[in-house]
Amino acid sequence: KTLLLQLILHKEASRERLYRVMGQPDRVLDSMVRGLHGAGVLTRHSSRGYAISPYIRHHIITHFRRRGLT
Repeated sequence: KTLLLQLILHKEASRERLYRVMGQPDRVLDSMVRGLHGAGVLTRHSSRGYAISPYIRHHIITHFRRRGLT
């Protein structure tokens, strides 16, 4: 949830930026990113890092808004 909220706020982020912002151990963050990327939730841009897939971004934002998180 926190990783997705960070990507909603920042639109996209490199792996290094996610490490700094999230404050999670590398292996934990790598596991989250791999899982979300493998499921198609995240897309990877070679020069800019990761972003939420444009196909589901709206649905994720709506989900968080309904729960009062954005």
